[in-house]
Amino acid sequence: MSANEPSLTSFLAAKSKLSVFKKMIASSVGWKPIASALPGYSIIIPVVTPLEKILVPNLMFIERQAMPNLRSIIIVCDRPKEAMPTDVESEALGKFASLPMEFVYWGKSHRQLYKMMKHSHGAAWLSWCLGLAKVQTNHVFLHHFDAFHLRKDLIEERYQATLDGTESYVGCDFFEDDQLAASDGFVSTIELFMDAELVRKQLKPADLYRQVTKFRNRRLQFEVFTYAQAQAGSACKIPIQDDDMVHLGKVFHQYHQVMQRQNVLMPEFNNLPLLPYLLYVAGKPGVLTEHRDAYDKATTTMVQIFDTEMDIEYLSHNHVNRMMTQAFAIEKEVVGTVRPEVSVYFDSIRKFINRRDRGQLKPEIAGLH
Repeated sequence: MSANEPSLTSFLAAKSKLSVFKKMIASSVGWKPIASALPGYSIIIPVVTPLEKILVPNLMFIERQAMPNLRSIIIVCDRPKEAMPTDVESEALGKFASLPMEFVYWGKSHRQLYKMMKHSHGAAWLSWCLGLAKVQTNHVFLHHFDAFHLRKDLIEERYQATLDGTESYVGCDFFEDDQLAASDGFVSTIELFMDAELVRKQLKPADLYRQVTKFRNRRLQFEVFTYAQAQAGSACKIPIQDDDMVHLGKVFHQYHQVMQRQNVLMPEFNNLPLLPYLLYVAGKPGVLTEHRDAYDKATTTMVQIFDTEMDIEYLSHNHVNRMMTQAFAIEKEVVGTVRPEVSVYFDSIRKFINRRDRGQLKPEIAGLH
């Protein structure tokens, strides 16, 4: 047994628990082989509520892509339509009429299924599978809600790499965690392009979920979409450079973690300060102003982030600089320059850190320091 291989007891327990859960998946999510696949590709975008307004800047960047082989964009919202905080469907259809969009909504059974998953990739997996069930093209692109493409041919480039039929999955990097290594040859779900016809024909939604099984004489747990690559098709990596894409990374997982608790200690590498900026781009400038004021008026390391008090003792200048670089890249793409209110917002965060580092702000969460 390798250092990271689970014990036989824990392996069997996890496998048994997962087998029960997979029966629930089968009753909630399903598909049939694509009867007559259309040439080209579809894009699936999972929408995260209550931050659904971020779909607007996401589609701004999708609209700028050169996509002659695009056939449809399937937007999957993680609530029933009647439970959506805003009518983002009407807004998107009105602002981006040139895009071939279709909206899909979770049902109550999907919400219940997600609550039982208790892991960060569950919502995206479920939305992508519901979108896959609607796909009628031979290929599909799994787009991240927090990814913004700067290079105009980024999606089309991936489609072209699949045309000779040798690669079924095109990712920007190989997947690795404490059990799978990059040398195993599976690509991550980050901006994953794949053969939808193959997946719908040979696999079921449960096969794309986590799997607990033996692989190359090792007991391990596959994360979402990696087990599928072990069962059907082959994968390749086409890297995406930092200058070609802004990807916030786990920001929605971080958001939901925060919203479920009070008095949260923000780690050094946390992208939550970018969310007010994205909502500003989406047409909600008041959110940016509210959060700027929260940093300016803070007398302790506690700051109101949306509806939760957060302790920002560990946020660093280096990470703020990284977030500024990402936001400014989006700004220059959207409006050609960095708007003053955006610069002022990030200046407020930097001034907050300066006051904290000079000892003018004191930590407030007992037991966390």
